Amino acid sequence: MNYVQPTDVQLNVTALETMTKAIEQDIEQGVTNGAVVLVARKGQICYTEAIGKTDIEENRPANINDNFFLMSLTKSYTATVVLKAIEQGKFQLTTRIAEIFPQFAANGKEKVTIQHLLTHQCNLFNSFAPIPGLPNNDITNLEAVAHAAAALAPVNEVGKVCTYQPFITMSVLGYLLVLTDDKKRGYSQIMQDELFTPLGMQHSSIGHPSDNADTVPMVFCYGPAKNQKQSVFLNHFPVGAEIPGANAYGTIFDVFTFTEMLRTGGSYNGVRILSPAMVRYAMNNFTGDLPNSSVVSEAYRLHMDIPPGNYGLAGGYMRGEGHHLVPMGLLASPKSFAAVGGGTTMAMFDPERELTFIYLGHGHTLGLEHFIRMQKLSDLVLGAIEQ
Repeated sequence: MNYVQPTDVQLNVTALETMTKAIEQDIEQGVTNGAVVLVARKGQICYTEAIGKTDIEENRPANINDNFFLMSLTKSYTATVVLKAIEQGKFQLTTRIAEIFPQFAANGKEKVTIQHLLTHQCNLFNSFAPIPGLPNNDITNLEAVAHAAAALAPVNEVGKVCTYQPFITMSVLGYLLVLTDDKKRGYSQIMQDELFTPLGMQHSSIGHPSDNADTVPMVFCYGPAKNQKQSVFLNHFPVGAEIPGANAYGTIFDVFTFTEMLRTGGSYNGVRILSPAMVRYAMNNFTGDLPNSSVVSEAYRLHMDIPPGNYGLAGGYMRGEGHHLVPMGLLASPKSFAAVGGGTTMAMFDPERELTFIYLGHGHTLGLEHFIRMQKLSDLVLGAIEQ
């Protein structure tokens, strides 16, 4: 990886330091405990910082090589491999799920397509857990989650509402990867072989690595169990647990590698994952002005407008047009993309300005508050561009 000074790529150092100070203020106020951040321009890393703590109970200082539970940023990994499977001829965006997974046709879902799931336009359940019909509510059992989803009926008319539900939708997509794999691999192995290994993402995995002392535990920065990692069920998943919408781990440099692959049109360091044509198509807003109905209650709580979904095909959000809450910043160009992990992580890039910003945090913040924070930090980084 190439490292340069911010001024070498026309970024203002003082503005970048303002972003770091904003994170330090959040730590002082108990909004988060720590983070590592990375800024790059034109593919060259020019700013990295490790701030605060990444194990608050052990008083462990943040380290740039910390290995983070990526939460819903995992969606972007899974979605990318789904798009790759399309380019391998295994199915199409317009393929109906029931053509591959016949049980999914139950209760009016026979017309639901790959694209509906990638863009959260098939609302099967308005909550995260427990999932109806899932034995022991075992969200780490990919096949069981997919079959529980197959038995559900849509809550809204398919294609008319976008409701974010990463556990169910991404688990079905991950299961489709397994069902269509001619090598009979499991989901975790598919992700390793089709994404992590080719790109050289050496510290990435599905499920936490059992022998990694740098793994950052999940804690909540609110509620009665604040900063108590033993009380967070996410920390107790078995090694190798398969949750295509939530359970990837990785370092900020691995996330950067993945993000740069998308920013540069599907290839990185000579390794092609997707075609430029697929990336260009994926980087569009496929939900139009549809509001993100899953955040209605949070928006009302915060006395703010309900933001649009702005979902693309790569497991994240597009900037689009207009003045509304966007994690990649209001100053970002319309084709900017952000993959966001609930309350803790984000990777964004602005293709017009050739800018990448990644934030991996310790301490879960409530959903829309996390979006608000990421918008603020992203705008500070975008504001650092001198030309």
